[in-house]
Amino acid sequence: MNQLIKPHGGKLCELILSQNQRNVLVKESIKYTNLTLNERQLCDIEMLLSGAFSPLEGFVNQNEYESIIHNMHLPNGLLWPIPITLDVSEKFSKLVEIGEKIVLRDHEGIALAVLKISEKWKPNKENEAKLVYGTNNIAHPGVDYLYNYTNPIYLAGKIQGLEYPRHYDYQYLRYTPNDLRKIFIEKSWKNIIAFQTRNPM
Repeated sequence: MNQLIKPHGGKLCELILSQNQRNVLVKESIKYTNLTLNERQLCDIEMLLSGAFSPLEGFVNQNEYESIIHNMHLPNGLLWPIPITLDVSEKFSKLVEIGEKIVLRDHEGIALAVLKISEKWKPNKENEAKLVYGTNNIAHPGVDYLYNYTNPIYLAGKIQGLEYPRHYDYQYLRYTPNDLRKIFIEKSWKNIIAFQTRNPM
């Protein structure tokens, strides 16, 4: 892979399994505990599944989380400014154990991925807000979400992808990182500029 399209961390981590693997996992997942993802979690799972969050292969563990919030880097030294976490309620956290697999579903009940829980812990939200956003003021949208909408327990673990979240709008404008890399090669583009809006669309 040439330098132009080298992924962050050097490896594009697309997490959707092969069709045969998905068929097997879907049958197995019937016996697993289900977690319905909220809108923000659906965004995170899509980014993980597509490889947009490479080199992450799931939700960060506590060691990675601490390294990110204190140093803005993963433990291996790779730049990573905000932890990608899966927050759940106290009630849900008591239903599952480390080593257990859970199914991550959308609001319609579609199974998107299976997570094998490697850790669960209760973060210090005040500490996270101050270190990640530089403030504890809820006027900051990130702090507001963290304090008022984020559940108190974080689960860590690698995920196995079953399918991407479904979208019914802008379908022809939705590309995975791999899709874009193919376009860059086909068009022989050497200089590429990316623009990200200040707020999520």
